[in-house]
Amino acid sequence: MRRPCSFTPPDVLPNLVETLDKLTTALIREYEIICTEHLKPSNMVKNHRLALNISDAGWGEFIRQLEYKVLWYGRLVSKISPYFPSSQMCHDCGFKNPEVKNLAVRQWTCPNCGEAHDRDENAALNIRREGLVVVGMPNTLNAHGDGVRPANLGDGLRSENHATLVV
Repeated sequence: MRRPCSFTPPDVLPNLVETLDKLTTALIREYEIICTEHLKPSNMVKNHRLALNISDAGWGEFIRQLEYKVLWYGRLVSKISPYFPSSQMCHDCGFKNPEVKNLAVRQWTCPNCGEAHDRDENAALNIRREGLVVVGMPNTLNAHGDGVRPANLGDGLRSENHATLVV
């Protein structure tokens, strides 16, 4: 009888830990502030289509290594609340689009300003902006040369309204 693969083989685990170690060290050395979304892998694995991929990614180990290395190098990790609408909010105007809550929607256009978004890139820009706001750097410029904080903050959902951690 064929058994589904539900564990990481013993010969793969050292490679994963070593790869995460090298990646986190490179990130910590290059950036003074690292902004992440405070994801809950235990809740994410309840989606059975994604569970194996999420478990194999080693997200918890990645965050653990980041958190202890920031203390060694004197850096900051800004964790954004899991309730912050990072993928739903337009990074240009701050409009919150509830239609984007569906994970199948990978690309969308903001009905407010007309900006075309890739779901992951838009979320990354929002997480970066929110993480910098949390640590007190709201006037940083984005890749377009514009201010990171949009003029319209959408529904007012900001990390100040949710639990946010700066390590």
